[in-house]
Amino acid sequence: MTKALPFPTPLSEKYRPHKVEDFVGLVKPKRILESFLKQPFDSAWLFLGPSGIGKTTTALAIVEELNAELHHVPSRQCDLDTVDSVTRMCHMGAFNFKTGKSCQYHVVLVDEADQMTGAAQNSLLSKLDATAAPPKTIFIFTANSTQSLESRFLSRCRVLEFTHDSLQNDLAAYLAKVYKKEGGKHPLDFTAIAKASNYNVRDALSKIELELMIGTDRKDLPDEEIQIAEDHTHSCKKCHKPWKHRDPLCELPYRAVCPQCGGSNTVGQERAKKAWKTIRKKIEDEVKEKSRKKK
Repeated sequence: MTKALPFPTPLSEKYRPHKVEDFVGLVKPKRILESFLKQPFDSAWLFLGPSGIGKTTTALAIVEELNAELHHVPSRQCDLDTVDSVTRMCHMGAFNFKTGKSCQYHVVLVDEADQMTGAAQNSLLSKLDATAAPPKTIFIFTANSTQSLESRFLSRCRVLEFTHDSLQNDLAAYLAKVYKKEGGKHPLDFTAIAKASNYNVRDALSKIELELMIGTDRKDLPDEEIQIAEDHTHSCKKCHKPWKHRDPLCELPYRAVCPQCGGSNTVGQERAKKAWKTIRKKIEDEVKEKSRKKK
């Protein structure tokens, strides 16, 4: 008979914060949003940062704290029809379907806004300012990069950066707390787990789940060292700021997007382009030579 899992609900969902103040790290975004929640107003926000750091979860916590009606547009589903449909609903009175009561605010949450269609982005321009803004509506967009977002769109949003650095001091302690609550007893290096997850909270909690599944009897298991990828330093040609990256699948220095300015080619990408031009010319010369010899 298969042994039941020690936790029927994923830890990332079980320990999902329901208030902004309860999030791990994220000191600056938390302080700004806590101030906003005391006196909310119609506005547009862009939560910018890597995956798994809490952008969408923070937005959902705001919805709960405001007791607002949520209009959630999932990743890659933000097109012109969706924008028109959602904003039309926001012109009606807000209603919280969880509580079954009317409420004050609509919150439109668009995940991965950097993947929205160009038509949707253009349509939102007038809806994010006084031209055609729906009343009592707060827009929250999440994105990993601003590379595909127009400057006109960005100028209408309050951009909050969610960074891994803000979790470096707190994530290990948080993982230890969760592990203990779930009955974990085998000693673990929570700092190493946090680093190996690149301070991605969701990924780190998944690793804790696996450790809890293994349990305390580990006598037949091989000794494994947690692999921590080294930081790669990118040099962005557009904003001239170095930034670090710890993705083991990264194809550096040939592919990189600067999270500070939203992109432009890095020095490595420019080198790769030159290298590819050289290779292509060599191939073309070889084809011409073969053709010449055949004649």
